[in-house]
Order: sequence, then C-alpha cells, then structure tokens
Amino acid sequence: MRTLAVLALFLPLAAQAGEVTVIRPSAFVGADVTYYVLVDGQPLRDIEARQHVRFDVPAGRHGLSVRCPKALSLTYAETRSDEQFGAAPAFFVIEPKFDCVTLRRVDARAAAPLLASTSLRPNDAPSSYQQGTVQASAPIVTQEVDSVPVTAAWVEAYNSRDPARIASLYDPDAVLIGTTAQKPAVGRAAIAAYFRDAASRPTARVALGEHRARVYGDTAVDSGLYNFFEAADGSATLTPARYTLVYRKRDGKWLIVEHHSSRVP
Repeated sequence: MRTLAVLALFLPLAAQAGEVTVIRPSAFVGADVTYYVLVDGQPLRDIEARQHVRFDVPAGRHGLSVRCPKALSLTYAETRSDEQFGAAPAFFVIEPKFDCVTLRRVDARAAAPLLASTSLRPNDAPSSYQQGTVQASAPIVTQEVDSVPVTAAWVEAYNSRDPARIASLYDPDAVLIGTTAQKPAVGRAAIAAYFRDAASRPTARVALGEHRARVYGDTAVDSGLYNFFEAADGSATLTPARYTLVYRKRDGKWLIVEHHSSRVP
C-alpha cells in the first residue's frame, strides 16, 4: 500500500529519526470522519476519533499536516505545520474546527492524559486515503485578541444562570438570534426575556471552544465554536454549536451588538 511504501522510505533513517505521536482526543465535530496524517505531503496514517498514531520522522525540518475530507468529493482541507524534529519524541494534538482541525504541539506531560484516554491505532491498520485535491489550507494557530474579553465574560454570565447579567453584556440595540430561537430578539429587554428560564435550568453550562477574534477599530468580531451541556433526569446532554459575536466599543466598553448561534449540523 502507499502508506507502507512511504513508511519504508523512512526506515533506513531510523537511527536519525524521532518518534512522533499525533493524538485526536475530541470528536464534538466530525465524529464519524476519518482524518489523515501526512509528512511532507505524503499520507502516512489514518486517525479516527479518540485515537492516537505513532510513526518515526527523520531528523530535520518537515511539514506535518492533517487532511480533512470534504463531503461527497475527493477534496481535502488541510492544516499544516512546519516542525523541527530530532531524536526526542514529539507530541501533537488535533482538534476539529470549521474548515479542518487545529494542530498543536505539546510536551510529554500534557500528552500523557490524552494518550491514556485514547487508543493506539495499529501500525498495520489499512488506510482509506484516496488521492484528491487539497482545496484549502486551514490556519494552525488561533489568533486571540486580549483586548476583546467579552466572549469569556459572556460564558461566565451564561454559566451564572442570571438573565440580567447575561443581558448586560449586550448593546441596548443588539440583535440575538439564539440557538433555539424562532425569531430574532431585538434589544436588551428582549434578550433578557430569551434567557428568562436560565434560573430554572441550574445545570446548564457552556464551554468555549476554538474561536478567533478580530478587531477593526471600534468594532470587533469573534467567531467560533462552543458546547452547551445540561444534566437532567440522571443523564447529560451535549449540544455542539457555532457562533458569531459582533462587538462595538461604546464609552470604552465592548458591548455585543450582534449574536448569531446555531447548532453544528
């Protein structure tokens, strides 16, 4: 197979190679999708949800990438990182996002619990990779903007289960299209009404996921993923969702002017 042939190219350099482990611990998005791990554009291993894979990479600088298949086509989105490899083991964590995945290098200590919670994919497992077009290159690192902390404040307010506290983060003329809304809520009072049952659902929580904030003068946009959790009747439910928040800076304070939220399909 192509995968085995590529691995064979690395075998003569084993003495100069380092062990690389790629971990896929989470499957909130694209749980049933197989990702593919490549080195220098050559496919090496398939990786499923809650698995990790190991292989050797020759010492030196190489491109490590993950390809994510597009639905109903032989087209891939790709996340790539140029990394320096040596004799020491290297660990990478991949997490799903809109267009593909993030690819993050971690140390052995951070990798240990992730390895314990995932299974090792056998080296001889057959590959389902098919040659296709790489349509897009997904960014590797999420750009965080420290000057726009409103999203974290919104998460804290939501988890407080206080409708007034949540609504206070919105501009008086803000528009909210909520995850379960039938129509937009316009204005702070209507937004508070949308969250009026918060206190009656004390176990409901939200956790912020992959996101990116951009600032354009007195306007900022934050787009990303979050996950809603709730425990009821002895069981827990998880609702992955995606959001866009638009902020306006008024009197030195960032306020939400537009909030759109929808379930991940």
